[in-house]
Amino acid sequence: MPTAAAYVSPDGSIKNSIGNIQVSKNSTGLYKINLVDTSSSTIFITVTPHSAYITASANLDSEIGGGVFYVQTGFTDKGTADLDYGFNFVAVWND
Repeated sequence: MPTAAAYVSPDGSIKNSIGNIQVSKNSTGLYKINLVDTSSSTIFITVTPHSAYITASANLDSEIGGGVFYVQTGFTDKGTADLDYGFNFVAVWND
């Protein structure tokens, strides 16, 4: 089963990863993830904030398809969800 995983830093750079992944930071707290060479229509994705704070959030914002999805990061107690923060994700799929 193909797998991709990464730690993405607040500036959008990939710190550690497995799989062929591209990341771009589109705006404050919004990151575009591309699982390169993935065309599966069924991808299971788990996203977690890289933070010790209980109010940190990292959410799957939307999936475009073809292995491309967005992650939104922030803190739930700051009045806005849009804050830059590192996160981890794991994706698995069938080809």
